Amino acid sequence: MMAKEDVREYDSDAFTSLWMLQNVCKNNDILRIKDIPELKYVLNKPYVHIYSSTTVSSEEATVFVSSSHAGRKVPRSEKINPAKTVERPFVILTILNPLEKNGFCYLSKHDCRLVQQKRNILQNIDNVVYVVKGNGRNASALQHLSCELHKKIDDDKIRNRIYPKIYRFPDDEIEIRTRVGLCIHASIITHLQVVNDKISDIQRQMSLERGVWSKNRDKFISFVMKMLIGENLNVCTSSLKESNHKIFKDLSQYMLVEISQKRVLGSTLMSCDVTIDRVFQILKENLDKVLLDKIPFLKECQVKRNPKATGKQNARTTKHPYHREKTLLSESAGASTSSMTPNGHRCSGKCKMELNKIEKAKAAKGIFKGILKYVTECEDNLSSFSRSLFDELTRRGDSVMLHEWKTVSLRNSKVKGFGCMDDTICLYLQHDNDKDKTEVLKYINDFFDDTTLKYKISIEFRSTKITLFAFLQQGSKINPDMSNEGQNKYGTVGMFLEDEKGTYFFTTCAHVIGKNKEAYSHVDKAMIGRNVLTRYPHSRTPGSKSEEPSLDFSLVQVSPDKTLTCIFGLKTEVGNFVNMQIFRDDLLNVRHGNIYKWGASEPNMQLGRCTGCKYDGPYVYLQVDNKDFAKPGDSGSIICIGDANHPEQSLAAFVLVGADEESYLVYKVSDALELISTVRKKIKPCISHCTRNIPISSCPPRQLESPQKRKLEDRVLEPRPKRLLSSKRN
Repeated sequence: MMAKEDVREYDSDAFTSLWMLQNVCKNNDILRIKDIPELKYVLNKPYVHIYSSTTVSSEEATVFVSSSHAGRKVPRSEKINPAKTVERPFVILTILNPLEKNGFCYLSKHDCRLVQQKRNILQNIDNVVYVVKGNGRNASALQHLSCELHKKIDDDKIRNRIYPKIYRFPDDEIEIRTRVGLCIHASIITHLQVVNDKISDIQRQMSLERGVWSKNRDKFISFVMKMLIGENLNVCTSSLKESNHKIFKDLSQYMLVEISQKRVLGSTLMSCDVTIDRVFQILKENLDKVLLDKIPFLKECQVKRNPKATGKQNARTTKHPYHREKTLLSESAGASTSSMTPNGHRCSGKCKMELNKIEKAKAAKGIFKGILKYVTECEDNLSSFSRSLFDELTRRGDSVMLHEWKTVSLRNSKVKGFGCMDDTICLYLQHDNDKDKTEVLKYINDFFDDTTLKYKISIEFRSTKITLFAFLQQGSKINPDMSNEGQNKYGTVGMFLEDEKGTYFFTTCAHVIGKNKEAYSHVDKAMIGRNVLTRYPHSRTPGSKSEEPSLDFSLVQVSPDKTLTCIFGLKTEVGNFVNMQIFRDDLLNVRHGNIYKWGASEPNMQLGRCTGCKYDGPYVYLQVDNKDFAKPGDSGSIICIGDANHPEQSLAAFVLVGADEESYLVYKVSDALELISTVRKKIKPCISHCTRNIPISSCPPRQLESPQKRKLEDRVLEPRPKRLLSSKRN
């Protein structure tokens, strides 16, 4: 029986890091200047190739790849050939249905046939994800199965390369999606490197050409002055329309031909349509300036030759005073000097005017300056794009490798945490003893060769003391109570959400607004809502997996006793609001990235650069280069990825909880949304930027619980009396 191969195309925004990269590439005009095939490959929509011994349904494929996007089946897609470059982002999902015996997993007969048929691909392509279907598979069972796969696929290699790439379904559902996104991005790293090398070559060539161009200033000005002789450019003082645009086109094309032939600027820019259009505009603008300086004289000539013309006609004439006598490159210098204008006027020698030497020199100098400015702009844009590519290669180049280290490390029972801080990979032990450290190091060496690694390795026990930012807009200040003591305790509003009934909610931390507690406005002390769902750091969702991240989460239903104005969307670094995008990638992908947050403590907005991140058991930490990035009172605020240059690409990434001595305790926004979806699927974040007036609520909120835990005897909270109108700005 032949293996089943299902190929599906996804929109790029299903994978956060790919979406961010493609936006960087789309915002540059390099493809209009130079044809770079590898850059086109990067910009294509990604394919997910699914190999299985049985047919995979659309619903199942969606669960494996993305919780928010459905793929489109690709008919008659080209099969992967390891010897041929794949011209788009892609990943291979290999679905296995193993047998189980005595607590170990073994490849089934159908799985063995699948692996044998696809061995050439699985052996030569790294961005493969193995998915083992079935409940209750533990890490040791996966390790045994990966050893069997390793022998069938990479039997000549010492280290087991499969174990870091194999996952359980549904237990590792979120990690499978993370790995798929990382592999899709990794599949184009080679293309990015080629693009970066080609951009560097173009930059060097343009730099040399700009130097030659500057040295040939006088030569070029002399050349342009000779072009602007009477036979090539005449001014008709009776023309009512700008009817000579083609003469400028001809002049600019002739100029580019001469520049190229004389090797003044080479062929880097001069052969593309963008440059031809730009040089035409530069030539036209500078001739406009010179010709319009003649307006007083042209008006005088116009009145003398056509005293019956209206003022409106004269105005139009002087606004567009040039008329083309003949096509520069196609007609000879001795051609007829008479031509018909659109208004029926036939030009003669009496109504034409030539530029004098000073005017020609002025136009020629302006054209030279304009072209030099254009070349400099192109070079600067390429430099900016090259820096972005270098940052991308630096930031993402090791993402797959680090994710494999994290996966393998956290599968060891003696390891409770993993991180990458600066240039050091950190493994955190459950207990402080040398024996565990030795055993963990030996375990890691079974899968990775740390002698070729550019990172240092640290295996240590670490005791963490967390300081919660528990004093009590995106970024608005809220209080847990308004007593004399409570007024000095505050936290921060995170993001807004809405359910199917049009009820609004906002998020913050559970240590700010606890279970059944009310939230108050810090401005006018009015109640603005009441908690309906909490999750404390050590609590678990019923039926949850042991790997569930630790959350300090509070969902507050907006139920004001005064009319409340809320601004939805994501607040950018510069303070305006845009439509919200959620970061769903692996934590390690944030390293070296720019981040910012709006919090309740002054100064409300802080910028930083993530220099490291780590998992410590269920906790997640960010290391930031700004020691004042967050302060007490900022609990609940959203940490975003983005910068001022591209505010529309900002991403809501983390919720701030607290800090230890060197880093900030956070959890992912996407994990909080996953928690909410287990309780009520129809509560969604307010993605679109808009402003809403929420009226006084007469129906108090009740606690939200997961369906299996909801009780009929839940007490309904008593309504509060209505008060005067107020407003709150997010």
